[in-house]
Amino acid sequence: MATSLHGDVASAIGQQVEQMILQARKDSETRVKHDLTEVRARLQQMEGLIGSLTDRVSRVRTRAQKPGPDPEHVDQAFLNNSIHQLEQKWGSEVKALKQDLHRTILAHNHNSDLMRHHRDALDEARRRLDAQTQPKAEQVDAQIEKVDRMLRAGQAKQRALEALTERMTALEALTE
Repeated sequence: MATSLHGDVASAIGQQVEQMILQARKDSETRVKHDLTEVRARLQQMEGLIGSLTDRVSRVRTRAQKPGPDPEHVDQAFLNNSIHQLEQKWGSEVKALKQDLHRTILAHNHNSDLMRHHRDALDEARRRLDAQTQPKAEQVDAQIEKVDRMLRAGQAKQRALEALTERMTALEALTE
């Protein structure tokens, strides 16, 4: 009977931890997908700007080959300056993408470490439960509280990490 109780407690804890792990994984994947979609949209917008500039340069070259004055002549210095600014913007966007990707990888690694820690704690709790012939109810309650505290601490760390990521994104948006 006591073994059945131990198994039930360990199974319930295992199911809770597994659900939390799956939710953390799903949240992480959703965040990465969202970040990549935003970056893809920014890159497409910049490619459109590059295409527009390329078209304008082609039109200017065509007009420059025709004899006579050109009312829409583009100053070479202006064009070079515009291209330089676009290249700088492109470079900063790529750098921001790399930073976002790096932060996402760090968050994923952190989640992976948390999941490993939770799994180890659960295995330790199971091992202790299996080692005891007749554990006292207080010992089982203490183990459950310990695992619950560790899970809450992991959730708090995850929330803090998400808040930090949101703040970093807001700061990046302000710097643009």
